Amino acid sequence: MARLLAAFLSFAALACGGDPANEHPGTAAYRLAAVGETGLVLHPGETRTVRVVLARDEVGGVAGALVHFEVAGDGGALTSGSHDVATGAGGVASLALTAGARTGSAEVIANAPGFEAPEVSFTVEVVPVRKLLRIVPGPGTLVDEGGRTASVLVSASGSAPLRVREIDADTGAPIAGDAILFSVPAGARSTLGSAGGKSARATTNAAGEAQAFLLAGAVEPGFEAAAFSAAGDEGVYFAVTVLGERTGSCEVECPAGYQCVDGACEPGTVPKDPALPDVTGTWYTKHVFAIRDSLPPALREAFAGIRALDQFLSGRLGLPAWLQSVIDALLEQFLPGWFYAVVRLGDDLGTLLSFLRAEGRMRLSPGADPAHPSGTEVWNSLVFYWLPLCGEEIAGDPAVPPDCARLDVATTDAGDAFASRRCRGEVLPAVSVRAAPFSAAVLAVPGSAPARYQLAVERRQVDVDVANAVVSAIDAALSLATPWQCIAEATDCRGGQECVVDCAGMGRWVDEFTSGVLGAGLIERACAGAVGLAGRTVTEALGSIRFRSNLLVFGGRASIGGVGDDDSTCRSGSSCAGQLGNDGFDGDLRQRPAARDGSWTGAFFADSPGEMPGSWEAKRAHFQ
Repeated sequence: MARLLAAFLSFAALACGGDPANEHPGTAAYRLAAVGETGLVLHPGETRTVRVVLARDEVGGVAGALVHFEVAGDGGALTSGSHDVATGAGGVASLALTAGARTGSAEVIANAPGFEAPEVSFTVEVVPVRKLLRIVPGPGTLVDEGGRTASVLVSASGSAPLRVREIDADTGAPIAGDAILFSVPAGARSTLGSAGGKSARATTNAAGEAQAFLLAGAVEPGFEAAAFSAAGDEGVYFAVTVLGERTGSCEVECPAGYQCVDGACEPGTVPKDPALPDVTGTWYTKHVFAIRDSLPPALREAFAGIRALDQFLSGRLGLPAWLQSVIDALLEQFLPGWFYAVVRLGDDLGTLLSFLRAEGRMRLSPGADPAHPSGTEVWNSLVFYWLPLCGEEIAGDPAVPPDCARLDVATTDAGDAFASRRCRGEVLPAVSVRAAPFSAAVLAVPGSAPARYQLAVERRQVDVDVANAVVSAIDAALSLATPWQCIAEATDCRGGQECVVDCAGMGRWVDEFTSGVLGAGLIERACAGAVGLAGRTVTEALGSIRFRSNLLVFGGRASIGGVGDDDSTCRSGSSCAGQLGNDGFDGDLRQRPAARDGSWTGAFFADSPGEMPGSWEAKRAHFQ
């Protein structure tokens, strides 16, 4: 095909005036073409760049040639740099245009003096900014048609991200760096963010997205949350329903003297040692595990196909060599900003996946004696953080990961409707997590006076479908940083769909540049095929990643605090413990690991015993 097309172009060039190699400027087959769209919409104060390429048939881009730009029309609408520009190595010349303070329209005309190449014109409209705010689907969120309203389901002990995207109504481009205000009614018991407030402020990232986390502490009547641009444009609304927690039922009838408590048969009468704090009852937990050393080496190269997509496209479009060289010089113009977000995600995988966080619900039941409770736990959510989601503004305590960077991956125990991730419309399986029952001990802290106590756990084991968790975390990051839910969507350019490469735009440009000799459909299909192949390479690489083990095997301890703060939370009804560990557990693991209170140590997804560090905390009430 490539030889046939090249021969056709050579024939066409000869028919129009002889051998291009023997012609001189002014008579040879030269082409001057716009790079990108020729109709631009700018907002007052905005700067955009127009580009043209000068190329010679059968040779390629012409370097060092003079291109003259002329701005006609409303002179006050635009300002620009020098109007005479020399082409670069690829034959490309560019001019930066800045919109003035008032609205209006102008025309920019480019020509190449001394070359018989048709001039190129751009139309430029300067209009006021019009912002559109729309809700983005996410875990627990079902968006209504139009994107201005959505239904949100959240469990009484859970959280749900409220996600919005702001775009330019005229260009469809994402608006980054804009402040978005989220709010819940003053009478609602649910709150926004870890500070427990009724309002939250977030800044849109490069994808135009912002999010706030809705935290529900108890069942309550439905209410409406809202999000607005700080500029005061019309908002979007979330109809929130808080679901009651699922309580386990006992599989067998409890024997005489026992009762069913959260799915387990427990003694109806609990012996109490007055000297010990009572840790029995329900706890809400947070864990952090440092897993960087467990990441498979292949993970670092999983995105190689995306990272090298620009080189991957070169030579795969079936173009004559001279025309391919022109495309190579312009390829950046056909890689939208989303492309670089995907590349950065691939480069940051090691950082994104360095720590595995989990949030769940633990039940400590009376054991053989008051000092030896037994425990069970479910993990509702796996949590990762990716700081680029926060844009340029990251405020707050540097020891605490910011909510704007948070990625939630639902597990099979999440229980929230709409929480399952999707790819190209298909529901994908949630991450399986199975935590084995464990035994614990209430021990005195050696040398403490007055006596202080700690909860010690010799060995715990949690089975995590970690490969699925990794892919789910990548998809969650992708869905926040780009319009797509997974790599397969991001690289599906068929039928003119928006993807990481503007294949449709490339096809139109080649069609126009070759005067229809190479049709738009032919180039678009070739481009879509190459991008799709790169996407399948990444998907297969991620699907083939295997950890040495799916098990977290660990043990540790945490101080017991808050004794007597609320004696309704434990089985004995006296000296109830209120906290295990402390609030600084996450930052301590990363900055002061030797001093952490609420510590885990063990082998995380490794096939041999290890000393990998982790940390944890537990409270009686859901974390705010």
